[in-house]
Amino acid sequence: MSYALAGLANPPIRAGELAATDPIMSYSTAFAARLMQHMVKQPKARRVAWLRSELNKAQPGMGTGVVAKANTLMALGTPRNQAILDAVRLAMANRVAAWVAKGAPGAAMAGLGESVGDLNAVFCGIMGTITVGGSLVTGVMSDPASSAAIAESGAGAMTANSCNAGALRAQGDTAVAQANAAIAAADVERSSARQSNTVLFVALGGGAIFLLFGGIILLKMK
Repeated sequence: MSYALAGLANPPIRAGELAATDPIMSYSTAFAARLMQHMVKQPKARRVAWLRSELNKAQPGMGTGVVAKANTLMALGTPRNQAILDAVRLAMANRVAAWVAKGAPGAAMAGLGESVGDLNAVFCGIMGTITVGGSLVTGVMSDPASSAAIAESGAGAMTANSCNAGALRAQGDTAVAQANAAIAAADVERSSARQSNTVLFVALGGGAIFLLFGGIILLKMK
């Protein structure tokens, strides 16, 4: 069973309608958005490499696949941050669905079919059984403890112990809004740093010119 991507959007990143109606995609969207909040703390040039590394630590090959998917989406015209969100949540949704289908701990698997609806019904049944100290990441990742960012994102995504439409929409929208705020803050910080460096460069350059001409004048006075 595989999940299709929700509708692609322009910046700022958006959760999309599927995240508001499908509980597995809702959880995966919240997870991806929280992970992006960690990602944007990295220097911009290192973000993709960091994301690949952290996901690969927790689940071998997952980060490599996510980056490949994000690159494919960007080649099709999807903005960078949206492509990353879509790639991460798609990979996570497929892992969660596979985990549920194999028989998630505590799930009533009798009569489970192959449809998305069947899997979602079981998923909703176990949503409220996961304690604050645990998360779905523990079940779907090979080594969730290997990455603090992955573990936090998984635990933080479990904020809605309900599968009703209102809770799902709120969960996805809140996480995405927080990710957008983190991205914007990181962009402002980088812009301020660049401006400070420019001012410093100009000031130092001006001082060097002043010293140069001052030296020339002194030489001529001798």
